[in-house]
Amino acid sequence: MNRHSQLLHLTSLFVLMVSLLMAAPVMGDKWKDLDQYVVGSMQRWQVPGLALAVVEDGRLVFSKGFGRRDILVDEPVTPTTMFAIGSASKAFTSTALGMLVDQGKISWDKPMEDYLPGFRLKDPWVSRNINLRDMLSHRTGLKGADILWVWKEGYLSREQLVESIRYEAQAFPFRSQWHYNNLMVLAAGQVIPAVTGLSWDDYIKENIFRPLGMNASNTSVRALTGIEDVARPHLLQSGKVVGIAYRNIDRIAPAGAINSNITDMVQWLNFQLAEGHWKGQILLQPRTVLTIRSPQITMPIPYPVDAVPGAHFLGYGLCWFLHDYHGVKVVEHGGNIDGMTAMVAMVPERKSGLVVLCNLGTTRIREVLMYKIFDIILGLPETDWNPHFLRLEESSQKAVAKANEEKRCSRINGTTPSLPLSSYAGRYHNDQMGELYITAAPDRLFLSYQGRTVDLSHWHYETFLLPEWNIEDHAIDLLTFVVGSSGVVESLHEESLGTFSKVK
Repeated sequence: MNRHSQLLHLTSLFVLMVSLLMAAPVMGDKWKDLDQYVVGSMQRWQVPGLALAVVEDGRLVFSKGFGRRDILVDEPVTPTTMFAIGSASKAFTSTALGMLVDQGKISWDKPMEDYLPGFRLKDPWVSRNINLRDMLSHRTGLKGADILWVWKEGYLSREQLVESIRYEAQAFPFRSQWHYNNLMVLAAGQVIPAVTGLSWDDYIKENIFRPLGMNASNTSVRALTGIEDVARPHLLQSGKVVGIAYRNIDRIAPAGAINSNITDMVQWLNFQLAEGHWKGQILLQPRTVLTIRSPQITMPIPYPVDAVPGAHFLGYGLCWFLHDYHGVKVVEHGGNIDGMTAMVAMVPERKSGLVVLCNLGTTRIREVLMYKIFDIILGLPETDWNPHFLRLEESSQKAVAKANEEKRCSRINGTTPSLPLSSYAGRYHNDQMGELYITAAPDRLFLSYQGRTVDLSHWHYETFLLPEWNIEDHAIDLLTFVVGSSGVVESLHEESLGTFSKVK
């Protein structure tokens, strides 16, 4: 090898070493105890597996996997383990739409019907005036049919789901208050294929995943097939962690279907901290970043304030929660789906943030770690946030238990349905939710909806219990039949499903 070749070789080695050093976490003394804190927190929250990454002042200072991908199998979580990020996907949708705003193809404030000519709502005035800003900030006044069964694979297409929104009445006055609505984010995401000809999935891949080097990330659980390093979803049932299957939510993908790992999500975090800049290019204009991260609607304090410690304001931007913490602005969004929990959180003025991915549904460990890491970044006194959020969780569980107990106390024993069970059987229809079927056996009723059949046990009079209707909130769900003055069943009502009229 001649001298010129040796110099080239040494230069290449030097560039490679620098690249590896830049990619590797830079551990400092203040982060040395974080491992122990994460492990202890996982034990307290019964989390099987978790991946955590921290960026401070634009540098990756922590990236590590903890625990198991599956509670039953000794397979470790790594920085490349795939998780569902749930509603943290929403910010990808608002970012993608922001790119189209920058290109002049759409506006946040033009009526939705300009982009989706068939889009309609029940209220004609709201239908003519609703825009992307309204939909992405959850201020439409619609409660939304946020029931996973409605999003079931093979039931309604994305287009049909958006079309079904026209049957839902306003729950609150338009633009009067914040109310979370996944279907609105789906509808907003449908603007992307309408103006580009690309599906939401392909647009995200081509304009976000590919430029940021998020090579492992995808937009459907179907894409996880054949990948070995994948975490299994889990839920807490009666105090025990149990594994569950992934749910395909492709139909509602713009609101929550992205799967990723912390290696990829650090790229997303760094892109956000760089205010839309990436490798010398502007992928999103700084003014658009500012719009997306500015409050579009306020949320009252307390919300409760205990869930957002020390906050003086709480608002929602375009798919980001916004609040303050010890004098700095926090931009964050979590995700809960498929027995998994995620968190992406930033303090933009410090160029710092974190990503938490774990395989246990609806766990507050994400807030515990978020505030722990913010305290370290801001140089605040050391605080163990576990007791605070464990108290909140206990309070939430007590509220559910109290509501269940009130229902049990109001139950009137010794009653029977006023009609033979066969009189309740039949087909029931709701314009937005579709159809469900009630069938009768000699001693019980069954409800069938979207391919699932559940046993209805009698509660009292015309009311029946739906067992394990929602396995995550553990609430008692009751279904009541309405018998008309003629003595014939006219409809049924369930709080989450709504009212279904019996088809004669």
